[in-house]
Amino acid sequence: MLAEELFEAHRRGEVEVSCGRAADFFGPGTPSSVALNPRAIERLRAGKAVEVFGDPDQPHGYSYTPDVARALAELGTRLEALGKVFHLPLAWAGSTRGLIERAAAPLGLPGAVRAIPGR
Repeated sequence: MLAEELFEAHRRGEVEVSCGRAADFFGPGTPSSVALNPRAIERLRAGKAVEVFGDPDQPHGYSYTPDVARALAELGTRLEALGKVFHLPLAWAGSTRGLIERAAAPLGLPGAVRAIPGR
């Protein structure tokens, strides 16, 4: 795993490393987001159900890309962060269905969700 290799190099004094870990992303610059990707937004606007993998009612955390970018930039400026792993805060802790419903509300739409069955 890349993170382990980087932290080993950090311990040897070869590089300076800190790590910020985020949940699944949504927001600007995330075309392959699990929940709110461009296709999902198009379906919301058209009044169609957003298709998601897995159980849309399962608790799930999501990170907003601008928040992640700010947090990673901040970690990069902090000496006290070196050699440590940080779990970044969530923008949404709930279900995928709840996130989609929240995104649909300003559009005056219900935010219907359809689970794509697994194998």
